[in-house]
Amino acid sequence: MATQHAEFQSKLESIRSYITQIQSHIDNDLNRNTATISDRLQFTLGTLFKLAIFVRGNYDGRPDDMKQKTELLNELTRGCDAVHKITLGCLTELGNRHTETVEFRATQVVPLSENIDRFIEEVRAKIESSDQQIQTVRGTIQREQGVLENETKSLQKLSQDLQSAKMGREVVDIGLSILFPIWGIINLIDHSKGPGSVALGNTVDHTRRAVEIARNTLESTHRTLRELRLKHYELLDVEHTQTAIALELPGQAALVNAAIQSMGEIEGRLITTEGAATQAARWAAKLSNAALVTSHLVISKREFVEGILDVLEALVMDRKSASVAKQIVEELINKYNGKGMKKELQDRCTALKGNIGRYLPKPSAGKSEPSVSALSHRVG
Repeated sequence: MATQHAEFQSKLESIRSYITQIQSHIDNDLNRNTATISDRLQFTLGTLFKLAIFVRGNYDGRPDDMKQKTELLNELTRGCDAVHKITLGCLTELGNRHTETVEFRATQVVPLSENIDRFIEEVRAKIESSDQQIQTVRGTIQREQGVLENETKSLQKLSQDLQSAKMGREVVDIGLSILFPIWGIINLIDHSKGPGSVALGNTVDHTRRAVEIARNTLESTHRTLRELRLKHYELLDVEHTQTAIALELPGQAALVNAAIQSMGEIEGRLITTEGAATQAARWAAKLSNAALVTSHLVISKREFVEGILDVLEALVMDRKSASVAKQIVEELINKYNGKGMKKELQDRCTALKGNIGRYLPKPSAGKSEPSVSALSHRVG
């Protein structure tokens, strides 16, 4: 029983340790990785903002700045690839840890809870049995105590009678005839040996041995009771310690469940981010290939803006990215040249602004969206 108690305690310690480890992973590693993804995403959006500035105004009517265009498009491609790579790595790591934690719950937490509940039931059954044994032994002690008292009284009485018999044989014979039945007198008085006190002395010796036996029996029963009580207290202690573990387990299980839920939610967001990053990387590569492989006479400003919107639509996934995306769209609309955008591009920008608005709080008086100008100077 002590071995099983130690095993349960060890498993509880393992659960505590694992929870501390997984919570540290969520609070530190995952948050650090998601912060890295967010930083890289902000950098990529900053590159898109620089591209929006690059094509502002009469882009189609001015000489092509191949060097700057190449730098910006390469930077955009690297940024999108980096977001995808970091997100995929984080997602893979989180997926493994998520699966591991679900398995840990199934193989460690749930079985321990079931086993300890079953063990406590067994201990309580033993406590009930032990209590019944104690009550039985207490009854035996009461009976044996009565036997000892009766034998002791008999010994005292016979001892007094023997003492009187030594003072006069006839007095003893008369006394015996009063105290015992007539058939007992024949056995008590040994006429062949002389005085009746000889037979009475034998009876006293026999009674004294009976008292000793009764006393030894009572002492043995008392030892049995002490042993039963000791075992009973040990069982109560085991029940107390195991109940404490059983009471703590639901809280520990809740922490494991919360960690699993948290990782599941983060995993869901990362899956969305990874998918968006994959799409953005494809659009960035397509835009880069179109702009760098062909001349600027082939890829017009409209086509350039369409490529920027393609990437931007994929990268709007949270409040921070939406805030930057809003400014990029406004840059594209406000700084378009001449008669303004064609209806097709305007409709895309309107739809994108609607999507952006889902992530942004309603603007408060005196507050404005943070500028993305600093993002154009960040290092990737």
